[in-house]
Amino acid sequence: MIVSNGKTQGSEVDTFGSDGRIDSSFEFNDRGRGPKISAHYVIGANGMPSRTDITGNDYLKSASG
Repeated sequence: MIVSNGKTQGSEVDTFGSDGRIDSSFEFNDRGRGPKISAHYVIGANGMPSRTDITGNDYLKSASG
């Protein structure tokens, strides 16, 4: 949960799988603006990311990914 001026303005949730997968979602609302991002990572046996997929929109709601 992200709190600004006493109000909940956004959140981030990260889920770690036993298979090395990490799913992450982040959203922040600033007067109707703000990013909304979903990221999916696969961590290899060496501890480094072997795959990264990121989609969503930036602060001004432009698509990314």
